[in-house]
Amino acid sequence: MRITNNYLSQRVTADIQRNLSSMADAEQKISTGRRFDRISEDPLAGVQVMGVDRGLRALEQYRKNTSAARTRSDAEEA
Repeated sequence: MRITNNYLSQRVTADIQRNLSSMADAEQKISTGRRFDRISEDPLAGVQVMGVDRGLRALEQYRKNTSAARTRSDAEEA
């Protein structure tokens, strides 16, 4: 097989474009602080994030409920 200058230049150009794309992805991850944007990019981590988010929402609701109960209790005592 003969390797021509045209083939070499196409190959180098494709490699450079692939590397630039990888660098752009890395820069986006660094700038946003997110490892992925869609769950389809990492399903296992996406499920874990959703579980943690659900837990945080439950804790926030618990905090609101205790605050409301404390306010009502204080009002009844007064």
